[in-house]
Amino acid sequence: MGAKGRGIGHDGRSGLIEERVVSAIEQMIKQLDGLKGRQKEYSEHVHRLNMIEGWWWASTEFQPRPDQPTHPQSPAIPFIWKWADVGPLVYEMGDPALGVGLGQGAKKAERRVLVLRNPGLGGQYAVTNTFFGDLQLVKKGEIAPSHRHTTTAARFIFDGKGGWTTVEGERAQLAPGDLVINQQLGWHDHGNDGPDDFVFFDVLDIPLLTSLATATWDFDYVKLTGDKDKTAQDLEFPLNHSNNLYQAGGIVPKFVGGSRPDHSPMLSYRWEIVRDTLQRLRKEAGSPYDGIIVEFTNPATGGPVGPTMSICAQLLRPGEKTLAHRHNTNTIYIGAEGKGYTTVGDKRIDWTQWDIYAVPSWHWHEHGNDSTQDAIVYSVSDGPVIEKLGLYCEHRKTRDGKTEFLGWKANRLVSK
Repeated sequence: MGAKGRGIGHDGRSGLIEERVVSAIEQMIKQLDGLKGRQKEYSEHVHRLNMIEGWWWASTEFQPRPDQPTHPQSPAIPFIWKWADVGPLVYEMGDPALGVGLGQGAKKAERRVLVLRNPGLGGQYAVTNTFFGDLQLVKKGEIAPSHRHTTTAARFIFDGKGGWTTVEGERAQLAPGDLVINQQLGWHDHGNDGPDDFVFFDVLDIPLLTSLATATWDFDYVKLTGDKDKTAQDLEFPLNHSNNLYQAGGIVPKFVGGSRPDHSPMLSYRWEIVRDTLQRLRKEAGSPYDGIIVEFTNPATGGPVGPTMSICAQLLRPGEKTLAHRHNTNTIYIGAEGKGYTTVGDKRIDWTQWDIYAVPSWHWHEHGNDSTQDAIVYSVSDGPVIEKLGLYCEHRKTRDGKTEFLGWKANRLVSK
């Protein structure tokens, strides 16, 4: 376990899935090395052509190949980055003695970030199979230059009341707890007009789009402005424009809309509104698996905020404990208020404000709050992708101790 984060094993048994996969591969390789005669000759010929046998030579019973899992699985492990550990390192990024300036050019970084890496993913820049995450710092008076990318980004504001983000000519003034949705291919920059450091957590779908060979960045903002010294966008709309348009739930303007219906036209969601919404719902029964949970949606369509991300906030009331379930979506949680816990397998993850933790696909988990104060946590999942594929599934425990399966079914002809 690293000093700056804490990992737990699959279903309470460290490395179970990785060990199973590696063991199958090692068994197959060992078996291939032991071949003789005609089998060895054939195997070596196959390997020289960059192929491999799709069977087990000496199998006495059916065994799936290593690439044929019999249940959803991920090499990522449940893991938590405690803000008490990583927070000081985030602020230390701004120490002049480190020499990490912000901008473009000598001794400057285009973005000043610390990247979170899940220990189960072999050093990848990734929190889960589908999501990247980093912690970003913008100091007083700085501007992170405009760039754009094909990835969708969600940004959770941790600190600083003078920070802002501009996306495609619209600027959102931000405060701790706020959420920003950064659409695909939108030019964006960040700045800090306040006295304190501006700190936020980024979640992007980089691993997902990289696996599809569609993740690209564009840093050449000069081609739009013709001015190499211009790093921030000119504003085309009033401050917090989309909030003014869409802030009233269930009431949307008919005279304006986005050009991408799969993206929310909302740039930012205010913490005070998120918190007030959860408080208004606190007397409801809520979900037996997630407490009082709300999803951020596209106000024009009712769909998720973007094509690859579902973002939620959930309230766990004092003494509340949910039932356990597991699903084939990867989820990142961000503590927003109070303190709570999530039990993954038989291991308990205790979290507090700005702690970040990952629950990869198909891990049994349940949430709880054993404090006397409310606990609120944000979450980001890749549910929209799985649902578009028609492959979402879930196992959940019922109150009487039984297990239910909700999920996929085959397409078949039926009589009309």
